[in-house]
Amino acid sequence: MPQFNATDAIFFGFRVVKRDPTLLIALVVLSAVVTLLGMQLIWRELIEFTAVMQTMSEMGPSADPDEVFADLRAAYGAFFGSPNVLGYILAEILVWLVAQGAILRALVHDRRGGWVMGLQLGGDELRIFVVILLVTLVVFAAYLLCAIAIAIVAVILGFVHPVVAGVFTVFAVIAGVLGLALLGARLSAAAPASVGEGKLVLFGSWRLTRSHMWGLLGAYVVLFFIAIVAGVIVLVLTSVLAPQATAVTQGMTTVTSLEDAGAAFRSPGYILVLILNCGLNIVLMAAWSGVGAYAYRMLGADAGYPNAVPPRDGATVPA
Repeated sequence: MPQFNATDAIFFGFRVVKRDPTLLIALVVLSAVVTLLGMQLIWRELIEFTAVMQTMSEMGPSADPDEVFADLRAAYGAFFGSPNVLGYILAEILVWLVAQGAILRALVHDRRGGWVMGLQLGGDELRIFVVILLVTLVVFAAYLLCAIAIAIVAVILGFVHPVVAGVFTVFAVIAGVLGLALLGARLSAAAPASVGEGKLVLFGSWRLTRSHMWGLLGAYVVLFFIAIVAGVIVLVLTSVLAPQATAVTQGMTTVTSLEDAGAAFRSPGYILVLILNCGLNIVLMAAWSGVGAYAYRMLGADAGYPNAVPPRDGATVPA
């Protein structure tokens, strides 16, 4: 019986990229097309929003806080209240679910599955959505409880000595962040297990990962730094190939007319960078999902999940 290995967990997700590049291409094309069409739909709202944000960032300390917050609420309300923006956000969420479902099916079953080219929007995607939502709520609730507890104890210690309260706060925040990261790592197998077992699995992930939480956390930390480096590289390429579109999307707009902005989002440079960005996001999604999928396949049988089978050497992803 193969043993759990944190290094293997880091690279497990990349097996999809290696063994089924057509699935990667399908996901990149789908993501790029939806994003490109969406940007053509919302670029006017985006320009107006980023212009307001830039104006507010240039306000000095003498600005009226009430007026600033009122302008901020109005800007966010106008942007996120736009039907175009809401439709684009919904489309991106659906694309994310389709991509997540396709990747997890390939990782937990060693086969593509799905309706067309491994893609579908069905039961697996619904289970992923529910599980991710529940995990997010659990982690957020833990964050609130942790923040409240630290604040109460810090206030009490403040009556004893301010320095003691300050030292406690620093160490408590560090411990809280570590605890939340471990909680997320312990629940990271929930979505893969839900796809593998064909049913909702949430706290079963806690039982499944109890003996390897530090290895899982280490794998995610390594992938986090890989993602940062890759993101910086893509940002630099974006700035070189499509400086106008980059300025707009990063909130540093230098575009002086709406016509110029629309042209920037249709430029060959922007389209090239968009494809590169989508490719990077899909690869990182596979890598990130691979950690939890690896934990499910290596540890699931011992936790009572009959469909969890350790990966076999030479297994192919396409069905």
